[in-house]
Amino acid sequence: MNPCGYQWAYNALPNLTAQFDQAVKNLIPNSNSHATAFGENCIDNDGQIVNFLTMETDFYVVVSVESTDDYETFGNWIAGVMQVVDDLPDDQIPGPKAGFVLFQFEKSSSESFGVQVPIQQYNEVAQGKTGKELFDLFYTKP
Repeated sequence: MNPCGYQWAYNALPNLTAQFDQAVKNLIPNSNSHATAFGENCIDNDGQIVNFLTMETDFYVVVSVESTDDYETFGNWIAGVMQVVDDLPDDQIPGPKAGFVLFQFEKSSSESFGVQVPIQQYNEVAQGKTGKELFDLFYTKP
């Protein structure tokens, strides 16, 4: 095996994205979602990618909203999407580490904010929580 130089990288997961996006759209019709593998490319001496080593799978959900302060609804959406992630078959989620779900709530191009929910942390502290209580666990005001 040739020596590698490692470089952070992302790989698209089209099949998982299609499944995830459809499940999220069933909960939040005005959303777009995708899944991405995060890890490292092994790059040989010629600059060619030899392989990709997945560390975790991350999920992204973009939601068009009427208001950016409906924390009760946002928390309920977070709970629903986290259940979707939990219901995905483990063999379809590459990587040894639990990733995150990043929610982007967009009212307009200049009025939006994100909430990142680490999957392991959610499983440890947020089970059974919904609404504003769940939202407040993960939202950090700027």
